[in-house]
Amino acid sequence: MIGRAEYQALAAAVAAGTFTPPSLRMIRVVEPGPLTTVQDLGRRGYLAYGIPESGPIDRAAFVLANRLVGNPDAAAGLECTLAGPRLEILAPARSRRRGPRCRSA
Repeated sequence: MIGRAEYQALAAAVAAGTFTPPSLRMIRVVEPGPLTTVQDLGRRGYLAYGIPESGPIDRAAFVLANRLVGNPDAAAGLECTLAGPRLEILAPARSRRRGPRCRSA
């Protein structure tokens, strides 16, 4: 059973759209890192509407990383430029880094 204050905080988070059930909390962003973006393989066929294809800079590395963790080729991933983010992994997860050499701790 939760107390009144905890219930009110939970209700406010749900109403604001910021609540994530504990079962879905896998990664906590400690520092986002400059120019870190969420990418997928892009959108083809929409240039006539002003939407460029976009997608990751290193398409081959992106697809390889997805395959190494068992994701579909086009599954979204983080693309880090300059310095990457600091992330805290909160639940069992698989991750892969691909592209130029980078350090992780």
